[in-house]
Amino acid sequence: MKDSYIKEVDHDWYRQRLSGAIICVFAAFLILLGRLYYLQIISGSKYRRLSENNCVRLRAIAPTRGLIFDRTGTLIVDNRPSFNLSIVLEDSKKPKEVVTRLSSLLDVPPEPLLTRLEERKSCSPFKPLVLKRNLSRDAVAVIEAHKLDLPGIV
Repeated sequence: MKDSYIKEVDHDWYRQRLSGAIICVFAAFLILLGRLYYLQIISGSKYRRLSENNCVRLRAIAPTRGLIFDRTGTLIVDNRPSFNLSIVLEDSKKPKEVVTRLSSLLDVPPEPLLTRLEERKSCSPFKPLVLKRNLSRDAVAVIEAHKLDLPGIV
């Protein structure tokens, strides 16, 4: 009789532990499902907007190398800033309109810029296409002032 009582107590104890573990696992899954519902259904549109505007582009900026003199002390190479005008076709919905707007801002004819654009149509739309090299500081300032009107310009 004593053995059956011990087995019954052990069995009840085991059943209580098992049901407690099942309740904990079920509660954890409910918490996960609730969080998933919140992120997907309630906040989904917010995170979609954030992800569409989230683009990280690494730009290598070479350090200045310093002044280079020859053995007699004559300056051979000097440092000067150089700016390039590039467009990322993926970010620009209408690149031809952006290029014509750029040409009017910079007072340059649009044809050379448009031909560079047409030459690179088959290349990757995510890779920046250099439209003009060695821009002046004034031209860079004008472009930066109108950057919101020029999607895709980097």
